[in-house]
Amino acid sequence: MFIFLKIYIIIFITLEDDTILVVEYESKPNNKNMIKYGHYIFRIAESYYKEKLYKVILVVIYTGDVEAASNYLDIGSIQLNFQQVFLSKFDGQKMYEELKNKVENKLDLEDEDVLKFIILPLTQKKDKQKLIEDTINLAKEIGDENKQIFIIAGIISAVDKFIDKEYSKRMKEWIRMSKVARLFEEEKIDALNKLAQEKDEVIRKKDKEIKDLVNNIVKKNASHLISHRIKIEVFGSGVVHTDPKWLEFILQQLMDNSMKYGARTLIFEFTGHTLTVKDDGVGIPQSDLPRIFEYGFTGENGRKIAKSTGIGLYLCKKLCDKLGLEIIATSTEGTSIAITFPENPYVTFL
Repeated sequence: MFIFLKIYIIIFITLEDDTILVVEYESKPNNKNMIKYGHYIFRIAESYYKEKLYKVILVVIYTGDVEAASNYLDIGSIQLNFQQVFLSKFDGQKMYEELKNKVENKLDLEDEDVLKFIILPLTQKKDKQKLIEDTINLAKEIGDENKQIFIIAGIISAVDKFIDKEYSKRMKEWIRMSKVARLFEEEKIDALNKLAQEKDEVIRKKDKEIKDLVNNIVKKNASHLISHRIKIEVFGSGVVHTDPKWLEFILQQLMDNSMKYGARTLIFEFTGHTLTVKDDGVGIPQSDLPRIFEYGFTGENGRKIAKSTGIGLYLCKKLCDKLGLEIIATSTEGTSIAITFPENPYVTFL
């Protein structure tokens, strides 16, 4: 049984003979860390002691930076002896290719493969962050969702001392999401990357009926809307000159937010030059409204209810700026997002 401890970022395993195997990852061997290991062992032994005193075995896995280290500490009344594994002796690239071959060919992952996934980023001497991200991206392709989540959580715990904190935060939120929500978040990340790379000429504007764009998004989410009994109402129509792909992406993010925050009715209303998306969800606290389009801002409800990553509305604002649209959010009962199209010859209203 694997258990990830939030406080110590260590892993311990209860073996068949009731021995407790403690696994710690380390990059800086010194006496202070050895004393820390002793603290772990006594805390775990104390926590599990009832009528029986369990044996505790410590294994220290050293990252690729470490070639050698002492495995013994003597401070008089206490002697500490532990097992060592030096990842500098492992071929990280070979390990990655072997795991990649198994995942791409949809082969079953053994317990040994799971451990390889978790320790793989630690084999790197330099540029650990890139290998962390490559390994997690590979893990996301694992078909067994439970094993996938277990491996990613294990990697994040193992590399806690080295991982980029913002990336770690995003991955922890990703783990908490449902499978459907993860797909939406991955779509957002992909769009964010494209947005950073694309130039203005990539925007391809066409004359499109706004109601058709809304209907496309409703059809795409039909099964979720039906299963959660979310009512959709569409009012007004008109032809707008815009990039339909990006406008549909914006509408998808707004619908995603509404569903995430408990909406039971979602209204799309096109009047004048403005498309308004209104819902009856929990709404947005007035104190959060000025910041909802900032990158990474989750707000009070995002932290409490939906485990938001703060990317969706940021993307909506960036894309609206790119398309020459104005986007404004208000909230009284539920949330209302108004997207205003420019007054020009390309926009017609019916």
